[in-house]
Amino acid sequence: MNVLVVDDNESVADSLAFLLDCYGHHAAVAYDGETALRLLRTGAFEITFLDENLPDINGSAIARSLRQTPFLCGALLVSMTGGADSQTDNARLFDACLQKPFSCETLMQVIEEVRGNSDVNRRQAGRPLPTARTQVGGSPASLFRSQSKGSGSFQHRESDS
Repeated sequence: MNVLVVDDNESVADSLAFLLDCYGHHAAVAYDGETALRLLRTGAFEITFLDENLPDINGSAIARSLRQTPFLCGALLVSMTGGADSQTDNARLFDACLQKPFSCETLMQVIEEVRGNSDVNRRQAGRPLPTARTQVGGSPASLFRSQSKGSGSFQHRESDS
């Protein structure tokens, strides 16, 4: 799957993209909301992981913008949050919510659930939002090589396969 990871914490975004690449996905990262919106409007991504607390535009605002765009309204969106954000608003905007920190197994489970439940009518009907709240010990960023900062806030990640 083509995946976009949006998080202003570059270590988190890069680590998650690296992990997704390792699982056979093709991941790209955006470190701010404006870049994410620009990339998402291309329609190139099958699933997007959005940090809720971006400094310029929050994840819910990005999701709301996508849901109001006819050819993007069915995009698969997963909210990533470290806090107790409004699940009511998120249920209408996101296909799933990951509570940080989360495990690799939880990440893969959410991807499978979202792919299996991608019917837009489920979201419009207000059915419950799948939520994952699994904590992991240690820092996942310490497991991966450090990434050098690029000139922009977007970095395309290519897998070795």
